[in-house]
Amino acid sequence: MKLTILLTSDIHGSVFPIDYKSGQEKDIGLLKVASLIKREREKNPNTISIDLGDTIQGSILAQYL
Repeated sequence: MKLTILLTSDIHGSVFPIDYKSGQEKDIGLLKVASLIKREREKNPNTISIDLGDTIQGSILAQYL
């Protein structure tokens, strides 16, 4: 069996792939990560994803909510 392990860290409350301060598109955010995880799981159903923390703090959006 082939096992794929995906690891994320320091998401910092980024949901959308934009910099909330500048409004510019960036290669960040939970939506971006979700699409990458989905693609990897389609390639290999034996895929797990692990987040190391700092998921919901550190951005303007997270502070507001």
